[in-house]
Amino acid sequence: MKSTLIFWVFLSGISNKMLFAQQNGFTLDDIKILSGSWTGDAFGGKIEEIWTKPESGCKIGMYRTYNDKRIGLLEFLMITEDQHGGTLKFKHFDINYNAKEESPLVLKLISIENYKFIFESDIQNKPKRLIYDFIDSDHLVVTVENEIGGTAESFNLNMKRAE
Repeated sequence: MKSTLIFWVFLSGISNKMLFAQQNGFTLDDIKILSGSWTGDAFGGKIEEIWTKPESGCKIGMYRTYNDKRIGLLEFLMITEDQHGGTLKFKHFDINYNAKEESPLVLKLISIENYKFIFESDIQNKPKRLIYDFIDSDHLVVTVENEIGGTAESFNLNMKRAE
């Protein structure tokens, strides 16, 4: 009886990551906390990321860096529900709307656990991984992980929900 109880406690403690990988039942409602405007300080200026509410299997985002004199970088992002579960695609642009990449960067959603969403690329190395980690409903840390020449690098973007 005791071993059966321990077994069931063990099974109930399987991480959401494993369940996600097995069931692959992702919907955009799983990341609805991301919707809205987020702001922070980084790169010697300000950052802003805005996400729409999900609609028809798609969530659209915009990111920019800026200071009081100029826009630094623009990103346009899209998260979709697909056969893999969830996919994040995005491209970088300069202020003249010149794309920095020919094709979108593509990262697959590999984990959702306790308001932490991990997207990872198995192709390009920059970024290799994006981690959206919600400290609470109004504070978000985005970790950008890269692999350059076999060396792992990362930085955090600390943001709060804009009013």
